[in-house]
Amino acid sequence: MIARVPSHRLVRLVLAVLVGIGGVLSPVGGPGVESVAAASPTPTAPMTVRFEAGDHTGYTFNLPTGAVTGSKQATIGSRSTAQTTQRASIPGRGVHLRISTGTFAGYWVPETIVAHVIGIVGQRTFTPPRAISLPIGRIVAYRFDSGWNLVAAPVLTLTSPSSATASKSAVIDGMLAYWITSGPFANSWLPSGGFHVARTLACHTSPRAGGGTAIWSRLTSAGPEVALTFDLGGRTEPGLAIAKRLLLYGVCATIFPTGDTAASSAGNEILEFMDTFPGVFEFGNHTKDHCDLVNGGGDTGCPATRGSAAFVQSQLTSAGSTITAVTGQTTTPYWRPPYGSHDQAVRIAASEVGWKKTVMWDIDTIDWRPPPPTDTGPTTVQIVNKVVSRATNGSIVLMHLGGWNTYASLPSMVHGLRGRGLTPTSLSDLADGS
Repeated sequence: MIARVPSHRLVRLVLAVLVGIGGVLSPVGGPGVESVAAASPTPTAPMTVRFEAGDHTGYTFNLPTGAVTGSKQATIGSRSTAQTTQRASIPGRGVHLRISTGTFAGYWVPETIVAHVIGIVGQRTFTPPRAISLPIGRIVAYRFDSGWNLVAAPVLTLTSPSSATASKSAVIDGMLAYWITSGPFANSWLPSGGFHVARTLACHTSPRAGGGTAIWSRLTSAGPEVALTFDLGGRTEPGLAIAKRLLLYGVCATIFPTGDTAASSAGNEILEFMDTFPGVFEFGNHTKDHCDLVNGGGDTGCPATRGSAAFVQSQLTSAGSTITAVTGQTTTPYWRPPYGSHDQAVRIAASEVGWKKTVMWDIDTIDWRPPPPTDTGPTTVQIVNKVVSRATNGSIVLMHLGGWNTYASLPSMVHGLRGRGLTPTSLSDLADGS
């Protein structure tokens, strides 16, 4: 049985139109994943490889055994490209690219979310067509234009196992996927979650946390999951691009908009997009005006001194109504105090009107601050290293949809967290596992 993903507007198959961003979602190769190239590497025509910002490792191998004979580590400060003339499935190590230019010239690098041939590579035709297993869970497929930019993302939730027919497989920007020719995912690429198995999302956004009041900085009783949370207030770029990149990577997240930004045209566009994928994005409350609720002051229009309990409540109820009107989702019980400023009186006022979980963080990326030479904010690599090195079970990461290097940090951040066995996800998912 296939249950369609609900929207507050209607029950439907989601076909959300995206623009201009190519997608990579998971590493290729490894146990249980179909080999996509010959084990004995042979030269091919030069292809362009994209390296995302972050730490990378290249290897030399004793072929065809796959034994490592050397390695090289280097940090790439910003997205860059190199050339490869060989692509092969190294025995026991997955698909690698032999780099012929740049920092890793002469080394093989794993084909992953952070290092891959741009566009499509490794096409294999299935004769006859093959059955692809569709497991229970939420499945997202992808449709690309001729430039391999994503243009649509059908989403379904399966309540019982099913199957679909695939005529071919290929790697698209580092993602091994099957071209589906039958069923609700026909004419779409399904990411591989194993040998002839579609990938299901490893995260969710419901049910929302219940229970009493609490202050969350890290959920120490959670499993190997990390909540990615994004505030939205003031600067809105590149918020929509960040949302699309999270969808492409199969990452659930919790968004804390201010009411004023949610009501703006740019904020409304971001929330409308996220509303199309309620199983991927959920919302909390960041107040209407982003005022300091303890000390007074803050953004334009905030009172200079501390407001009353009624003021706190009006800030939350006004923002909550605006966000719900756009997304169809409640923001209760999650709220994030502007500037992280709260005390017992503020928390009591918030809980009385439904916002019982005061959400703080244990990892602050400080991505709202512009990087040098404008200011002293973090570089892309600094954001990646901070999150990946400090994250642990139940961590809550603070980022901003208007963050300066947030978009560029996501590939290596997501890849690094998953490489450590940590699933980037939403607050509800984190709480559900605690």
